[in-house]
Amino acid sequence: MTRKNLISLHGGHSGQFCSHAQDDLEDILLRYMDLGFTRVGITEHIPPSREDFLYPDERNLGLTAADLEKRFEAYFQTIRGLQKKYASRIRIFAGMETETYTGYGEPYQKPHPAVQARLSGGLGPSCG
Repeated sequence: MTRKNLISLHGGHSGQFCSHAQDDLEDILLRYMDLGFTRVGITEHIPPSREDFLYPDERNLGLTAADLEKRFEAYFQTIRGLQKKYASRIRIFAGMETETYTGYGEPYQKPHPAVQARLSGGLGPSCG
């Protein structure tokens, strides 16, 4: 495979927006560019609807569902800025990871408000 064709769409996390990951999001993207990637997909966790769905590492850090919602919003603001900043060097796809166990989405009759806002804005062509 030539460097021109390097693509990673696995959906990695950054330590900036995920408690069980490491490294700053921009540093991760810079490394992908240094390695010659032309496209990369990044995902972060959709915030839980309530505290009993927190990961153990989030509980240990004293985070709440509201904290994680703010962090999720910050992820989208950050990645949108990085998409613009590096548009000439790499195409960055912004994604999200959700949980699918019994009871997780019960409080929501439609997607999580933060997710709905992103979907309304369209993730497809605006991915950078």
